[in-house]
Amino acid sequence: YLLRNFRLFRLESAYEIRGDVVDVIKRMRPALKRDGYAGGGDAPMVDYYGGNTMEDDEDGNATEFQGWARMGLELGSKKHDKPGLRLIRVDPPRLGERVPSRVIAELVLDMHHCASSLAKEWGEIGEFDNLFLVSVDATRMSGAPAPLMGGQYGEEERRIPDEEDCTFPERYGVGAVRGCLVLEVRDEAGVVLSDPSLEYQEGGRPEPKGKLRFLRVALDPAQFAADAMTGPGTDVYDTFNLVIRRHGRENNFRAVLETIRGLMSGGANSMYRSIPSWLMPVLLGYGGDVTMASYKSPKMKAFASKTTGLNSPTAALDYGDTFMDIDHLRDSFPGCD
Repeated sequence: YLLRNFRLFRLESAYEIRGDVVDVIKRMRPALKRDGYAGGGDAPMVDYYGGNTMEDDEDGNATEFQGWARMGLELGSKKHDKPGLRLIRVDPPRLGERVPSRVIAELVLDMHHCASSLAKEWGEIGEFDNLFLVSVDATRMSGAPAPLMGGQYGEEERRIPDEEDCTFPERYGVGAVRGCLVLEVRDEAGVVLSDPSLEYQEGGRPEPKGKLRFLRVALDPAQFAADAMTGPGTDVYDTFNLVIRRHGRENNFRAVLETIRGLMSGGANSMYRSIPSWLMPVLLGYGGDVTMASYKSPKMKAFASKTTGLNSPTAALDYGDTFMDIDHLRDSFPGCD
């Protein structure tokens, strides 16, 4: 039962994440940089940040984003000459394992060109938030439209939605997508903005300094090991130029999957410790005596009396401040003594 829910939720989350990634990439409108010259003059063209686009092309960065997306932001800072992603630490594997125990990297977000409302949203990124890194290379964009879907029952042919199109990476030059978990957020002054103790300091939380944000993130060690042994190796992490966030309500997939996996894997969080074996058939709906689920059943009372952390079946129930007085209690249960 739990395994089936785990697989279904993982597939559902992957589909939703793919849809969000596709939407952001389309809105960002990746394209090849121009030839570096404006009009017919001989002067090299200068971009918004004051950088020379010809120098960027010589460095191999031939992709620019001509659009914008609320949930996407270009990595790095051209104005301050900061790379988008930098690997900081790769810890050796634990005993008996073959993948690094931890892979830490640093992301640089430049919000100089963001409106105040958009900069505020990106500034709310905190510890344990999940982000997605995307490598987009405009030189590999095919520019072809989405394939046609054959019509049925006389219907006209139509294009396959981008969320379901397997050729979308080729059309938009998407080379790789990786997830990461935010560990801490710093401003230009080095203040850890994700530190909860700032709320209790004298004067309250200080205003962040500057428009740059430095995010220390944890990458997937298994995926990092797979990248190191196959394909372009760890050089793929130097190509990420886009970061994507999601709404908090939609971005809790990691916690849900870890909880389900913890219930299945055993240990302190195992379902066999959380749910008594005699209650599982009733809870999962494949048999058993339904009366055992009642708080009056002998097995339920015996389980409560022997389990640490549970109140005794005969103990009084503390309602706290639920009822203001005896009259309030009587009015809440009319017809009861």
